[in-house]
Amino acid sequence: MSKLLRGSSSLIALIVAGCAKERAPFDPREFQQDERGSSSEILPREKQPLPTTLQSPFLPATTQNTTQPIVVPATGPAIGVEPTVRISLREVVQRAVANNLDVRVEGYSPAIEQTRVVEAEARFDPAFFTTAQFEDRDDPFGGSSSILGESVATSGEAQIFTLRSGVRQVLPSGAEVELRYQVQHNDLLSASSDVFAPTLVNRTYWENELALQITQPLLRDFGVATNRARIEVARNNQRISLLDFRRQLETTVGEIEEVYWTLVQAMEDVAIQEELLSDTLATAKLLFNRRFEDVSRVQISQANASVEIRRAGLIRARARVRDL
Repeated sequence: MSKLLRGSSSLIALIVAGCAKERAPFDPREFQQDERGSSSEILPREKQPLPTTLQSPFLPATTQNTTQPIVVPATGPAIGVEPTVRISLREVVQRAVANNLDVRVEGYSPAIEQTRVVEAEARFDPAFFTTAQFEDRDDPFGGSSSILGESVATSGEAQIFTLRSGVRQVLPSGAEVELRYQVQHNDLLSASSDVFAPTLVNRTYWENELALQITQPLLRDFGVATNRARIEVARNNQRISLLDFRRQLETTVGEIEEVYWTLVQAMEDVAIQEELLSDTLATAKLLFNRRFEDVSRVQISQANASVEIRRAGLIRARARVRDL
């Protein structure tokens, strides 16, 4: 009876467990169903036949049991096919210095600073000046004028023409020296000396003046060092620009020499790679001719692989020459 009860309880437990559905575990392949379904729409490409060890693009076509043409690699012409112009390092440097834009731009700076030096020095150059002035007076109240050192009453009508000319210059000490000559023509109406019957008399006379004037500041702009500071600054800037130009020139020449000798080394590497490829081809041809004697297919495959490696190295060396 107890066995029957235990069996029935086990059966009930299994039924209850089967009724309670558990969630399926995470399956990452469910996310790939779309890709798998769309992959059937893409048509696969036709597979190329596998080459045998006796078919090598590096060996002559007459030694192979095939009429397949040799494919020329799309790496450009070989070194020596295109026109070559050989020039010396001195000519390379000369052409680069004459046509390099960076050097040309830096070469303008010393000339600009030299012009600024001349501009600063021009502050002490003498200056010639000329001024002309015409004055027409009409004063109804009259006035007085000095004629030959005497004060004369005038009617207020006068015409005065003044011409002034001279030279002035700023000295390094800050003083300003001016030498001028002035001529003045006066045409005015003045009262006569007759006390009982005064009349107006037209008086015309000339005045000449020669003057030398020196103005020396005592505080601002006083001293030679202060007034020549602009010149010294301009000269220092010129030296700096000249050194910058020289640095740019030396940098450019250094880069040219580095590239030149790197190109020479790269061309030597091309010659070495060509010689290695030629020797490797000779070895591969020798092994191919002895394929029915004592050379296995593995050795021929290894020789072909070596030829491939040598040819790849030659292509890289030629590409480096073109880049340089």
